[in-house]
Parts: sequence; structure tokens; C-alpha cells
Amino acid sequence: FPSLVDACLLPDNSILFTDSKLNKIFKISADFKQLTELNKSLNLTQPTGIAFSEKTNHIWVVETGAHSISILDITGQQIKTFGQRGSGQGEFNYPTSICIGSNGNVYIVDALNYRVQVFDTNGNFLSMFGENGNGTGFFASPKGIATDSFDNIYVVDALFHTVQIFDSRGNYLYNFGAQGRDINQFWMPSGIFIDKNNHIYIADSYNSRIQIFDLNYIE
Repeated sequence: FPSLVDACLLPDNSILFTDSKLNKIFKISADFKQLTELNKSLNLTQPTGIAFSEKTNHIWVVETGAHSISILDITGQQIKTFGQRGSGQGEFNYPTSICIGSNGNVYIVDALNYRVQVFDTNGNFLSMFGENGNGTGFFASPKGIATDSFDNIYVVDALFHTVQIFDSRGNYLYNFGAQGRDINQFWMPSGIFIDKNNHIYIADSYNSRIQIFDLNYIE
């Protein structure tokens, strides 16, 4: 696989993952013994972020090269595609990461528009937040995104070497991390995942490691 980007878990514990160079989605069985391609007839353009909605049983895929989002059923059949290149509501400029909150809302990192766009379960635009800047609450290179059990939104920024946290309405709350190689420091972080116990997993890319945090002990 030349360019693995993102993965998500399905209800049967199988795993979907994207390859942005092969333009395909693959599926690994729960026992890790079978690898298949999800819907071989599916035509994607640089798929990156992928997420599964427990509310609708739909698979959401970010197509970075097409500046659009595809919604699939559980078999990989395309239900809906929306978005085009631009800076308006529901338009994108190289979108990348995606996550789905417990409320069913879908959060998409619109990377080169330096913002996060929020959609409902049907792909209707709800809101957006963020802009390019050098201070807290702004974005320089937004990467991974995740939500905790309180529906707070976490965005990894590679150039800030930090994780910024926003409330469910997109209001800035606080951040953690700084550039470096010690514990609690990052070097060009990229991905993030938060489990049901609010343990936070950060892909600390240039430090070649994963750091794990407990929400209750972040200062």
C-alpha cells in the first residue's frame, strides 16, 4: 500500500482504510485473516479521511483531490456526493480528516481553507469555525480531528505542534502540547483518535511515536 491515510471501525469489528494513491478503500476482517477491496467499482479521487456513522450506518469518505465528500452505504455503494473547490459553505480546498461525534454531526478539516466545517447526518451544512492565523484559536496546518464524550472538538495543528480544543459550537477552549521531543511535546503531529474512555491518542509524526493522554489529567 503506497499511501495509507486513515481507518475506521465497522460494527462487526472489521476495519476500513483508505489508500490515497491507489484511490481505493480496503477492508480487513475482524480476525485479520481476510483483506478485500470495498466495492471495486467505486470511483474515488485521492481518498483520505474515513469515518463510520453509528447513527445512519453510512461510511463517509473525504476525497481530497476532488475537494468533495462521498457518503456510502455499508457495502460501499455511493449514496451521495457533495462539495467542490471553493471557500463558501459546503465548499472545500483540499479537505483531509473527518470525524463523527456522538450527536451524529460530521466534522471535516477543510485544510487549505484553514477551518472545520460541520454537517448533519445527511450532509447538510450546519456551521464552520476557524481561520488562518498565528494565535490560539487559529489554524496554520490543521490535520487530524476527533471528538470526546462531551462533544468537544480536538484539532491537531502540525505547524503549531499542538492540539487545540473547541466546544461543540466551535468556540476555542484551550490547547496542549508544544514543539519538542520530550513527553507532552510534539513534532509535526498529524493524527488523533479518542476512545470511549476519553483516552487521547496522538500521532506524533516527526518523533515517530504515539503519545497517549487521559483527558482527566491534561493540564
